Amino acid sequence: MEVVKNENEEAEMPKKSELLAQHKELMAKNEDLLKEMQSREYAVDFKNKKVFDKLLKFLEKEAEWTHTTAAGLIML
Repeated sequence: MEVVKNENEEAEMPKKSELLAQHKELMAKNEDLLKEMQSREYAVDFKNKKVFDKLLKFLEKEAEWTHTTAAGLIML
């Protein structure tokens, strides 16, 4: 089986350098958005015990713990 390539298909494909530049740009944007999300303050209403229980379960089971996380969670 022989694969025949159309000349237009090759011209439409981005070059490796273009893809790497786009990847680098997207990774930088992702990093900026992640930092903004982490630094944002979120209001949590603890009037409902269900909300408190969900938060506690998340902190116990799902949160990633590091040496800096512990101090932040104590402040919380």
